[in-house]
Amino acid sequence: ITIAAGVISAVGGGGGGGGVAPTVLQTASATGNATTVTVTFGSTPTPGNLLLFIVGGRLAPTPPPGVALITGVVSTYEAISAYARLVVSGDSPSWAFVPPSDILDVFAIEISNAGYTEATSSSLAVPSTSGGISTGPWAQALSGPALVFAGFEADQATSAAAQTGFTELAFIAMTGSLYHPLVILQGGNIAPGTTSTPGITWTGVSTSYPVVAATVVVNAIP
Repeated sequence: ITIAAGVISAVGGGGGGGGVAPTVLQTASATGNATTVTVTFGSTPTPGNLLLFIVGGRLAPTPPPGVALITGVVSTYEAISAYARLVVSGDSPSWAFVPPSDILDVFAIEISNAGYTEATSSSLAVPSTSGGISTGPWAQALSGPALVFAGFEADQATSAAAQTGFTELAFIAMTGSLYHPLVILQGGNIAPGTTSTPGITWTGVSTSYPVVAATVVVNAIP
């Protein structure tokens, strides 16, 4: 088992097709600007499964102990990062992130049959209009069928819609606030060697600051 910046190898390496497909078992989300922001799954995660956390806000947070950063970027007024953990016996369903300041949004995913997992992030262009399109970092599956997850963080926005090939899992923002929303997308059944580029169409997005994005590919077990 290897966890390092950019990759997590839960089971074996990449390559090949027709493997055991990763499956999303449960998700959870949380947002706030308190001293900690805690995300809680509906049930206790199963040992051996992969926990993936995509986190957005003003700055990058301090993650819970034992949760590894796999990608992250900080831009003007925006930050996004992805973290991973392989579940062990005794793990709690609750995970607390510490924001350095301002709003923090957390989306958590439990995945079974997770193979080699890759992650990348980048600062994107400032949207040219309030209804502009943001395209995240592209990703390529190594062993399929693979799952692709993407997160987009903007200074402010009222909503967003996933582009073709992706489904919006969540639009996370504090109640009554348009600031620092986190949008989560999922694409699935990606064949080996297939390149996938997540994108969203915003509504009411800020045209003053860049959007930041992260893409994570969870490959099948070969």
